[in-house]
Amino acid sequence: MGVRASCAGLAGLLLWAAHALAGELPVGLPAPAWEAQDWVRSQPLSLEGLRGKVVLLRWWTGPGCRFCAPSLPRLEELHQSYGGRGLVVIGFYHEKADEPLSGAAVGRLARRLGAGFPVARDPDWGTLKRYWLDSGPRPWTSVSFLIDGGGTIRDVHPGGEITREDAARLGRQTAWLLERRAGAGTARDWLDWAVFLLEEGRKEAALGALRRSLTLDPNSPLAWSNHGTTLLNLGRAEDALQSYSRAIELAPQDPYPRCSRASAFLELSRPEEALRSAEAALAADPSFAPALANMGLALERLGREEEARASLERAFRLDPSLKPRFGR
Repeated sequence: MGVRASCAGLAGLLLWAAHALAGELPVGLPAPAWEAQDWVRSQPLSLEGLRGKVVLLRWWTGPGCRFCAPSLPRLEELHQSYGGRGLVVIGFYHEKADEPLSGAAVGRLARRLGAGFPVARDPDWGTLKRYWLDSGPRPWTSVSFLIDGGGTIRDVHPGGEITREDAARLGRQTAWLLERRAGAGTARDWLDWAVFLLEEGRKEAALGALRRSLTLDPNSPLAWSNHGTTLLNLGRAEDALQSYSRAIELAPQDPYPRCSRASAFLELSRPEEALRSAEAALAADPSFAPALANMGLALERLGREEEARASLERAFRLDPSLKPRFGR
């Protein structure tokens, strides 16, 4: 992980903002109401009527969808495991066949594919467009949304097959939301959710969660620092600098955002500025090992080899776990 990991713990700016940036995951945004027809194995359901429940929506099609056949049984396993605890799984059928299927035929197909949860038709893809397709180019239409008890989107599976690993992750996420009875959530709740998503490797979703946290509390230096680290790990170092600068304004004595800003400068091949940021972090905490390591990297790139070696050696003495992160 190299430079990016040097100060990054696990660890938005505006809500929605035309789906944040076009094509980003709409995590942290209110889920739109849906319009569906021909409900099977359920009376017609509404998002408003499911308040307090965790809702998992999946768009699927058939009869020849090679991604839906393995995905629906895995969703059924989630339905069986968590349905009694407050999860509602819904499958929205969006037509792709040359000959449109009737509602009864959709129900038979869902049953054949192993879905025992409620399904319905999304006529003309109207709801799919509002949730997904209208916000920018998307590679898949077979998308899934995990929605909390307050009607807010918590994560998105962007389409294709739901693998066993995906299903296991959705199970862990569902359990997290159910255990915390997560509704619309506080700023801290969304920050905790972002950290959980980062632990799950869901960096893009974590970015949406951090945006939501910062919408609720724009003066949280911890959220801004994590926002910067997430951007940095997504390859958006220039954007990360802005987030780290805001964290520094809010917590000028905290070495972490200054050290992390040094990481961003190193990623951008700006070693002079990285050195200044690392020195500022060490002025706040002279024993902050990640800042010493970043200072060593900056000095190394500036050709100051002896100083670099001394800085890195001190960093590794203080925190031996940094050594493999820097490839040493």
